[in-house]
Amino acid sequence: MLLSEIAEKLGLETRGGDVDILRPSLVEDAGSGCLCLATSAKYARQAESAGVAALLTSDDVSTPLPVIVSPKPRLAFAGVLALFDHRPGVPVGVDATANVSRSASIDPTAAIGPNVCIEENVRIGAGVEVCAGCFIGAGSVLGSETRLGPGAVVYYNCLIGERVRIQANTVIGSEGYGYEFDGERHVPVPHIGRVIIEDDVEIGANCCVDRAKTGATVIGAGSKIDNLVQVGHGVVIGPGTLLAGQVGIGGSTKIGAFSILAGQVGVADNTALGDRTIVTAQSGVVSELEGREMYMGTPARKVSEMRRILAALTRLPDLVRRVRALEQGGNESKNR
Repeated sequence: MLLSEIAEKLGLETRGGDVDILRPSLVEDAGSGCLCLATSAKYARQAESAGVAALLTSDDVSTPLPVIVSPKPRLAFAGVLALFDHRPGVPVGVDATANVSRSASIDPTAAIGPNVCIEENVRIGAGVEVCAGCFIGAGSVLGSETRLGPGAVVYYNCLIGERVRIQANTVIGSEGYGYEFDGERHVPVPHIGRVIIEDDVEIGANCCVDRAKTGATVIGAGSKIDNLVQVGHGVVIGPGTLLAGQVGIGGSTKIGAFSILAGQVGVADNTALGDRTIVTAQSGVVSELEGREMYMGTPARKVSEMRRILAALTRLPDLVRRVRALEQGGNESKNR
């Protein structure tokens, strides 16, 4: 693709000559024929030395190479990657090996891959792609342009919005984790609610989103969930929220809009996090957190408070030595 063609598709301007682009690249894998993302003068110099064809950069970076200029180069680079994204897809239509209920409604533009199982009264919208080996339970709905990766499972009566991306082997609508002890054994509590995933949500591989006991587990519009995340029954996640890998959220918890939970954050059940809450990696949330703040540690505290605690901990060995010295001095005085 010509550099000018790429710029035109992105609605951006070029500077310098027009060149053929073989592929987009980052600095670390740059080479001949590449359009390389360069977010600083340092990266521009590295890309130039690697022999790239052109740069995608901001207006304040100087280079002798042809460039596409963007005020937000990283965001523009996402658009470039989309132009060169030629991953194989599922052919439109229903594969001969798929097991589809006669009562299911499938838009003719949808693509249903091999060995997919679709139960009764399922509704699948326009442009949906269901990869090989998926299961879609009775009464579930998949909105237009949604994609299920290989082996994904959507249990019965789940509602999935438009342009949702669910990666391989993720399970939506599995039974929630709830038991009552009767004095002799843990009695399972039926979970008869559902899962609602709103528009433009993306969920990584090997995640589990449990159905609610009653009502619904809700993933808000535009939220992005990394791999290996557990969302418990009845959890409500506000729109635009980011959950990094291995986050675990206990049942009936409320996560505010545009919050960020970094890797391996654990959230106890029946808690609430306000809008735009940020929790750093490996923190444990055990009580309600006020929104528009950053938290860290276990139990999670505001970063400013936790930094003071950690600073005090670094002085603890010296304080112990001083206390012991004082105690020994006191004991010697008593002996005299």
